[in-house]
Amino acid sequence: GASGIFCFFPFPDTTHMFRTVGRRLSGLGPKHTKWTRHKDLANFKYSQWDFSADSYTKVKAILARYPEHKKQSAILPLLHVVQEQTGGWIPAPAARKVAEACECPPRRVYECMTFYAMYHPYPQGKYHLLVCRTTPCMIRGCDSILKTLCDALGVVEGETTKDGMFTIGTMECLGACVNAPMLVCVDYSNPPSYKWDYFEDLTPETTLKMLESLQNGVYPTPGPQGSRRLSEPAGGRTTLQATPPGPTETGLDDRLSEPAGGRTTLQATPPGPTETGLDDRL
Repeated sequence: GASGIFCFFPFPDTTHMFRTVGRRLSGLGPKHTKWTRHKDLANFKYSQWDFSADSYTKVKAILARYPEHKKQSAILPLLHVVQEQTGGWIPAPAARKVAEACECPPRRVYECMTFYAMYHPYPQGKYHLLVCRTTPCMIRGCDSILKTLCDALGVVEGETTKDGMFTIGTMECLGACVNAPMLVCVDYSNPPSYKWDYFEDLTPETTLKMLESLQNGVYPTPGPQGSRRLSEPAGGRTTLQATPPGPTETGLDDRLSEPAGGRTTLQATPPGPTETGLDDRL
């Protein structure tokens, strides 16, 4: 039965087969597997980790949103608090601290932080550049944007530069399809504050210009990097080029919804209740 099926696969054993197939189905190559394994990261130097005083104020405010028996609902916002404090990533002891605050098993926290793309169980650069690679951006050339970044910095997707300045990655749809291709720059350069900014309408040339600005300590202007304003048509407006006329300018007045042939009902003021023999006792 099963052995007859397995003989068609070029794997020496079934364990290797399932591991490899699972990686391919999930879109993760071998270089990504360490992302979800804290034991592969040099983060156990944090043998003791705790929230700062400012972070504890945020933690108390977040936990107050939920009933006592629903503290586990605070896992996601508390992970954001951790990343704000650490400059963009979640050390293993910090994850256990979140589990302690939420009164849940640590595995619940690990499940969240390894599932969602905005949480990072490994150190990040000061600037995390995430290229959108969903269909509209792919059609518009996101691969060339990613290649430009990697070639300029000497890294591959998922890696951080040796100086700790940049981490290059990808994300699925970021909701700016009309301005494809685009990337988001997550600025971790000033913890505990951080921000996300969209850079849109990218070309390899404007991508390099944006990168050089960050390297020189000048934060570039977010938004479209081409000539158009926001998400207006790239070639300029083709409609609504002037203020649309109002109703009086088209020969209409307030009687806009009357029948074309004139009224057939309600041609006089309707009678009130006393005029029809009725009074207030209706």
